[in-house]
Amino acid sequence: QTDLFFAATGRYPVGKNEETGLESAGVEVADRGMVGIDKKTLATSSKNVYAAGDVIGPPALASTSMEQAQRAVSAMFHEGDDDVTKDANHDDPLSIGVWTIPEM
Repeated sequence: QTDLFFAATGRYPVGKNEETGLESAGVEVADRGMVGIDKKTLATSSKNVYAAGDVIGPPALASTSMEQAQRAVSAMFHEGDDDVTKDANHDDPLSIGVWTIPEM
């Protein structure tokens, strides 16, 4: 017998939520709420709007989101041959941390 049962079935992005206004701003949002991006620059379908983190899809990790944000900001402010994102791709390996108990 129990007084409380809690089951978590996962998370979902709120991109499809009407309150975000993403679609009215011209940002393409997939059926499952993920924001569509250019895999090289992380730019969305709306001019001057970039996306990073959980809203663009897995992996949903803080370390990965930080790397994506750095790539997006770099794409926003760098142009030309010295563009640090010229060889980047969202599918490239990103930082992922692994924690274990006990520590290894």
